[in-house]
Amino acid sequence: AHGGFSGYRGVGRDITREKLAEERIQHLATHDGLTGLANRVLFHEMLGLAVRSARRNDRKLAVLFIDLDHFKAINDTLGHDAGDLVLKEFASRLNQCLRGTDVVARLGGDEFVVLIQDVGDADQVAVVAHKILAAASEPVPFNGHACCVSASIGICMVSAGAWDEQSILKNADRAMYAAKEKGKNNFQFFDGLAGVPTTG
Repeated sequence: AHGGFSGYRGVGRDITREKLAEERIQHLATHDGLTGLANRVLFHEMLGLAVRSARRNDRKLAVLFIDLDHFKAINDTLGHDAGDLVLKEFASRLNQCLRGTDVVARLGGDEFVVLIQDVGDADQVAVVAHKILAAASEPVPFNGHACCVSASIGICMVSAGAWDEQSILKNADRAMYAAKEKGKNNFQFFDGLAGVPTTG
């Protein structure tokens, strides 16, 4: 009657398990089950955001398309357990080569992709590519065997969001195949003006 608080009634329920389950489902939908990296769906989403940000702020970004050389031979000779170990180890090494703000994803199989935002020039990206090549070439031990792979890397640099996400990935992929054709274990830049890959 005097406007003072006299108490309350209510029902409480702990929904921690439900929330954790929702978070787990969301994580599985956006991340690769083997390596824990972002998957294709999440990478496309983040690339789209990065392109729009680059366009607004007149900045450059780079996408590196990475394919492991000689990976099929490991699966064929030592089995999928060895192949899975190589993929997980390479994923871990990739993260160590990159900044915390960079994005790394597994698209499937032995294909990986890296998004580097706010880059200065091709030389800066080339430094990262060299680190990735060195990381890939380190053998991975498995049951007394040394699993040896290398990497072929295609790089597409984008200035102020000049292309759409699909074109960026397609051009990085084309540059990666050029790296394969040049003997593997190297990287190639995609030249947007000439429309062809060029050696970095």
